[in-house]
Amino acid sequence: MDQLTYQVLLRLNPWIINLENWPHCIQKFLPEPFVPRLAELIADKNQVSLVIGPRQSGKTTFIRQFLSRQPEPYFYLNCEEPSVRELCNAPALFLDQMEGIGPKTGGFFF
Repeated sequence: MDQLTYQVLLRLNPWIINLENWPHCIQKFLPEPFVPRLAELIADKNQVSLVIGPRQSGKTTFIRQFLSRQPEPYFYLNCEEPSVRELCNAPALFLDQMEGIGPKTGGFFF
């Protein structure tokens, strides 16, 4: 993985350096006030969740709010970032590179 992609992933997931920072780190990404959504994601360690919707509809805020209530960290990827999108083009390579990037997390959110 190139240094630029690593820095992007680290900026999106600052808790991978120290898992004890998980609750505080994810909460700082949430805007105030947050409007709760009616839907709820189901956290499953054996699946990847993809949240889609129109621009500016609250997808990122929804995911971060959901993640802030999880007891263990999840790995968040923003595929709008060109280097992250390129990394995801080869699933086997992506999973191989993710294994070495930090401690085990609860799963992935795109």
